[in-house]
Amino acid sequence: MTIAAPPEPSVEGYQAIVGLTQEAPAWVRAAIAAGSLALIIGSIAVFIAVIWRARGKGMPAMALAVLAPVATTVAYVIAETVKVLVEEERPCRALGNVMTISACPPSGDWSFPSNHAVVAGAVAVAALVVWRRLAAVVVPLALLGAFTRIASGVHYPHDVLAGLLIGAVVTPVVMLAGTYLVTELIRRRRPQP
Repeated sequence: MTIAAPPEPSVEGYQAIVGLTQEAPAWVRAAIAAGSLALIIGSIAVFIAVIWRARGKGMPAMALAVLAPVATTVAYVIAETVKVLVEEERPCRALGNVMTISACPPSGDWSFPSNHAVVAGAVAVAALVVWRRLAAVVVPLALLGAFTRIASGVHYPHDVLAGLLIGAVVTPVVMLAGTYLVTELIRRRRPQP
């Protein structure tokens, strides 16, 4: 199923953001280009931090921490499935002659939803489930990381919003649904006193 055209407000938002990006100083464009890699490295750092912190907090807390990357992966797989079903062309190809910071992904690498935004939303919510005090750090970073996908020219705003939503909804459901099972697995693997 192919979407004939993305929503007009999303196209206009994309064009406005990409236009502003082109007028930005070189260091801002470089930071936007590095945003995707920073998002992945930041996600790994968040997972390490929540697992490290959960070590002394009991088995259910450890189970939630261990489930954070698993839930993020599930959200990613769901988003990738949606991409294949929707087949929305990337704006950098669909709109033609758009100056972008990042290279336009090849044809067949669909736009809706943004997988980077899925990961950003999933990691932020997973961190909040395990360690609420991280909200002041992870939520702004997730939003910024997701925004860089528009600013770099490879996604429409609705791609990013859908990605954030998928990550934010799927992740806590998977984490909470799997807590009992993983807690029991941890309990069985721990040496008994």
